[in-house]
Amino acid sequence: MRRTTLRVAIACTLLLPCVFSVTAAQGVDSGWVDPDSVTLKVGHRLYPDFAEELTVELNERFAISDEGFEAVITRHLPDFAIQIKDGEKKIFSKSTEPLNPALWIVVYEDSVAVDSVWAFSVKGAPHYSRTSYIFFEILGIEYPDTSEKKGGKMEGKKE
Repeated sequence: MRRTTLRVAIACTLLLPCVFSVTAAQGVDSGWVDPDSVTLKVGHRLYPDFAEELTVELNERFAISDEGFEAVITRHLPDFAIQIKDGEKKIFSKSTEPLNPALWIVVYEDSVAVDSVWAFSVKGAPHYSRTSYIFFEILGIEYPDTSEKKGGKMEGKKE
């Protein structure tokens, strides 16, 4: 019974368009290093008992529960910021360091994109679009060890 109810609730709420639009990065060019993997918490606003912890890679589809939904992280910003100027929202990274990491995640049902949302690492404050009930929270990010950038783990903020 729970599976059917969860699927109907997700399907009904994900079909509306996402509020935020992503524009080209400004401030810092995309000279940062993308993570090797990301650990996410996936949850649902209507079903507080539903929660999954997944470790995934960028641009790799992953299943959400067993209800036919998949998602993919399509964009990583190490220092997320929003600028509103003349009524237009611009989303960009202020620096190349992972000070306020954010991930743009697209949700699919039956291979059709039905929602998109940002994931952040601030614990206890998952981000929802007004039309989505699924949320993603960054629990950790594994960055590659390179000579140009710091490697290692970035755990979610405990604020």
